[in-house]
This record gives sequence, C-alpha cells and structure tokens, in this order.
Amino acid sequence: MRPIHKLLPTYWWVTTHILRTTGLVLLQTGCLNYDMGNVICIIERYSLKFPSLVQYFLVLGNSIFLHFWSISNKLKKVV
Repeated sequence: MRPIHKLLPTYWWVTTHILRTTGLVLLQTGCLNYDMGNVICIIERYSLKFPSLVQYFLVLGNSIFLHFWSISNKLKKVV
C-alpha cells in the first residue's frame, strides 16, 4: 500500500500534517474540499484553537494560494 502523502497532493499533506501536530485533525471535521465554504468552516473551527497565529495564517494562506492559479486562469479567459 502506498503512503497517503503519495496519493494526495503535497499541499494537502502539509496542511493536515500541521493540523495533526497541533492536536487537530482536519479529516474528522468534514472540511475536505478547499472551497470558500470549507475555508470559512476551517476558520470557524480552529481560529480560537490554534496555539499560534503563524499556523492559522499558514493554513489560510495555503487555501488561498491553491485557488490562485485557477482564479488567475479564469480571469485570463474573461479578459
């Protein structure tokens, strides 16, 4: 059986690893997809539980960064 981090994209593995090391498990929350609703879900669930703001913004930044390329491509199509 292949390791889970080989099956999932690297950013997903890094995000879940960060949450696991802080005692939080993203897989149990039901917030598995990175869309705006789930980003807000993650913020609501963990904004007061993260031990540091660095980890909070790292997870939020990952979510925004992942969508940057798809948003950029959509804007190019419009223009």
